[in-house]
Amino acid sequence: MQDTEPLMEDVAQILETETSTAFENEESPFGESWKKSKRVLKYGGRTLYDDKTPSSKRKHVTHLQDSIYSRASRGSAKVGTNREYGKFHQFGTSKMVKREFLPIQNGELPADVSEEIESVVSEYIFGD
Repeated sequence: MQDTEPLMEDVAQILETETSTAFENEESPFGESWKKSKRVLKYGGRTLYDDKTPSSKRKHVTHLQDSIYSRASRGSAKVGTNREYGKFHQFGTSKMVKREFLPIQNGELPADVSEEIESVVSEYIFGD
């Protein structure tokens, strides 16, 4: 167990995949559906982007989704975005409902993500 970076890379990939899935499913990693946008309520379609989404909005959200990255080192696994407005999606504002996409809430991971990480760590340690 001298080099834990490969393990952390696996964990970071799990976190990144879970984050991407949130965008695809339009729900938080905790299974909470995103509240529909005003545009969806008025015209139908998807909250994030579809043929009815103005190109300026579609570009904005696609940039956020495409900016998701994971990083790993010997002692850490991280997932995040370099887009400043990501925090508005994650936490909401007075004018925008939150649409959580990062797999952490009050310091906790979703149970299925936690179990998957535990399995990867166990396999790394015990070779199961």
